[in-house]
Amino acid sequence: MVYVSHSNDNFLSVVDPAALAVTATITTAGNPIVSAFSPDGATAYVTSYSSNSLAVIDTATNTVTENAPVGSGPYGVAVSPDGTLAYVANNASATLDVLRVATATPAPTVTAISPATGPIAGGTVVTITGTGLSGATAITFGATPATGISCTATSCTATAPAHAAGTVHVQVTTPGGTSATSVADQYTYLVPQAADIDVNVAAQPHLGILVPYLTYTLTAHNTDPDAVTSATVQASLPAGASATNLPTGCTASTTTVTCTYGAIANGASVNKSFRVPLHLLSLGQVKVTGTRTASAPTDPNPANNSASATCTVISIILATCP
Repeated sequence: MVYVSHSNDNFLSVVDPAALAVTATITTAGNPIVSAFSPDGATAYVTSYSSNSLAVIDTATNTVTENAPVGSGPYGVAVSPDGTLAYVANNASATLDVLRVATATPAPTVTAISPATGPIAGGTVVTITGTGLSGATAITFGATPATGISCTATSCTATAPAHAAGTVHVQVTTPGGTSATSVADQYTYLVPQAADIDVNVAAQPHLGILVPYLTYTLTAHNTDPDAVTSATVQASLPAGASATNLPTGCTASTTTVTCTYGAIANGASVNKSFRVPLHLLSLGQVKVTGTRTASAPTDPNPANNSASATCTVISIILATCP
């Protein structure tokens, strides 16, 4: 648009140069002279000669939002390249006014959350990505404020507060406003999962003159409430004993057998068996203890994480196991 000053009539014409038509008129204070514009074109500044003021015009609505007082007989006006200063040359007072222009701070936006899930107890450090985030005065998860806020223009970190289970919007507040909600700012509070592993050990003899052995079976039983995603059970053998015929997922090292388990559904069990060969030095008790050493999700009941089975070997052709 082109802004034309009608100085003697105290108004401006707004002209569309493509249509060669006046689209609006703007009434100003006495004798508008010269116009200058902010770099984004959103604001026009017009000197008002006889009223000793500078008219500030919103070009979106073509309305005067302010008449800033300046020196006597303002004539020329210019705006700094960054739009933060307006320079007004005052003809009658032979002075130059420098006015600091109030620039609008854009509202922040949130474009990503990482991680996007966490426990209902809170405490997860979350990275928030977006624009206009510097100077953040608050970050909320739903209506609950976060703590430990640290922001740059494009990224914030904050500690998620405790919250009930469900999905909430993460919003950032700066002097420019509060970020609008969107799918990109969603954070989901999860109830912690738990799956109780009950460890059992069973033993059975296989006797005879040729290669006698005891079979020990490690059982990982999921007693609920959630499905097991992984587990590890370690079996401890007595001194001098060794393990053979290891199943898939089990490894042996001296007197230790370590077995890993994959997914175990609620209420289901998975068995892994191995052999302990007998020899003349095996007489007496052969005790094997199985212990859960790791599992996911969290095991809520450590009381059933270990079990033992003991066989009494009288000879390589005679042994009893409970």
